[in-house]
Parts: sequence; C-alpha cells; structure tokens
Amino acid sequence: MAAPPQPPTFPSAAGVARAISSMQDTLLDAAFKGDLPLLKRVVWVLDNGMGCPREAVEAARTDGGFSALQLAAANEQLEVCRYLAGVLRVDVDAADDKGRTPLVYAVMSEKIAIVKCLLDHGADPDKADEAGLTPLHSAAGIGDCEIIELLLAKGAYVDPIAEEIGTPLHLATKEQQVGAMKTLLKHNAYDEDATMGKIAKLKSSPIKAIENKDYFSATMWYTKVIEHDPNDATLFSNRSLCLLRMGDGQRALLDALDCRGMRPDWPKACYRQGAALMSLKDYKNACQALLDGLKLDPENAEEMGCALREAMESLKISKGDTKAT
Repeated sequence: MAAPPQPPTFPSAAGVARAISSMQDTLLDAAFKGDLPLLKRVVWVLDNGMGCPREAVEAARTDGGFSALQLAAANEQLEVCRYLAGVLRVDVDAADDKGRTPLVYAVMSEKIAIVKCLLDHGADPDKADEAGLTPLHSAAGIGDCEIIELLLAKGAYVDPIAEEIGTPLHLATKEQQVGAMKTLLKHNAYDEDATMGKIAKLKSSPIKAIENKDYFSATMWYTKVIEHDPNDATLFSNRSLCLLRMGDGQRALLDALDCRGMRPDWPKACYRQGAALMSLKDYKNACQALLDGLKLDPENAEEMGCALREAMESLKISKGDTKAT
C-alpha cells in the first residue's frame, strides 16, 4: 500500500534569514572581486521577482556598514560600479559606519575612472564623513592632482573645513603634497599665511594716508582692507574717523554703529558713535553714546569726559534755541 502524500514543508523564518544573509554575503564578495556575472545572478535571486533589485542590493551590508558599491569602488572594480550606479541606480552617497561614501573610497584607490563614474551618477563631491573630511580632503592628502581637478570641476567646494584637519590645503601642506598645494591654490584655495600678509601690507597704506591728512585715500584703503577682513572693528572705527574728517557724518555714524555692534564693550566705539552724532547735531543720542563710553572706561575722563561735556552743552543750547524759536 502506497504511503499517503505528505504535506509540503516550508522553511522556517530563521532558515530563510540565513539563506538571505548567505546570498547577501555572496553578493558583497562578488562586488569586491569584480565578478559581475555572479553579482547579477545573486541580485536576481535576492529580488525574487519583486522588481526591486536596487533595494535588494542596498540591503546587503558588511559588519562595518560597507555597501556593495563601496567595496567595488575600494577595490577598483569599474564595471561593477557602472552596473550598480548606472543600471541599478543604487544610492551613490550611502555611507558606512564612519560616514564615508563610495566616492571617498574611489578617491583613496586613486582610480579616476571610478571617481568620474560616481560623480557622473550624482555622487555628492562635498559630502563629509563624521570627522568632517570630504573627498577633496582625501585627494589632497594623497596628492592626486588629477582627481582634485575633477572634483573641483564637478563643483566641489575648495575650502571645506574639518575641525581637526582644517582645509584640503592645510592637509596637503601637512603631508607635503606640493603638487596638490599648487593645484588648490590655482583654484583660489584660502592660504592663511599669504592672506594675512596681504592684509598686514594693506593696513599700512591708510595709516600713511592719514599721516598726510589724505582722508579720502585713507577711506578707500580701509574699504579695501575691510573686504579682506570684515570682522575687525578697528578698521570700521578708523574709517569712521576718516569719514568724519571729510565731513560725511552719516557714513561715519554707520561705521561707528558697525564697530560698536562688533565690540559693544569698547569705549572707542562709543566715542566714534558720539562724535558722528555730534556732527549730525543729534546731541541727545550723542550724550548717551559718550556716557556709555565713560561708564566703560571711567579712567579716561579727559577725552571722553570732555566730549560728553561738549555734547551736553550743545544739547542745552539747542533746547534754548528751540524755546526761543
């Protein structure tokens, strides 16, 4: 007598998970080794007719969070990268556990064809890892001028700042990558030493003009220096003085207000504001500005106190003139 037919048996959930995990490992291994035919077969199996091969690939990760695209980029597997990024359209900016993208690994492998492939398929040239390092930092650190040029041509920012490293130019300088330094400087990377030297030279020019009582030229020079160093309150204070000497009280007041906004506790900023207001015959507010300055620096009663007394006297006279009128 024939045995009765047995009901079909189905794999357990744990068994299915193990099978998927095994197939994902095979996929990642194929991506790393550049075995494109095997990779395509595994993708087909993992997709299981769902029509979502991209999602099937993106779900596969190593313990450190490496994706198939990262592994292929790191091991210089151009055809696999083209298939993953160009055909399946996987996320080209998916990062590992350290925030590093496939583009970073492509840069580090110095395979410019893969770098170009990723950029052509939308990779972000400015995406930083958890330390703030961008692909341009990586290229500068290894001194690959060709990749630096490509990243910049694709819109990478030349001066991204990583907290502990600084800009790509800083890193290239630290690593003594002379070619990378020249390439970055050619693209107007910020050279702190050169810029500070230029600013110092510019600052000497208006001082000479003031000594010659050429306040117009001094104002022009201060304007040029401020373009390079817009956060120096002293420059606004000095330009305010020059404008006041030229009889332009309104612009002198604007510079004094900018100066005081940057350094609200600086007595000279109050003095400049008071002097500009006096020239505009706003004696009430001039008294207040000069009084603020005297409070900040009570020991400097000679200059500040004298200006305050003059402002108070002018205010008193102006009120008298108003009453007489």
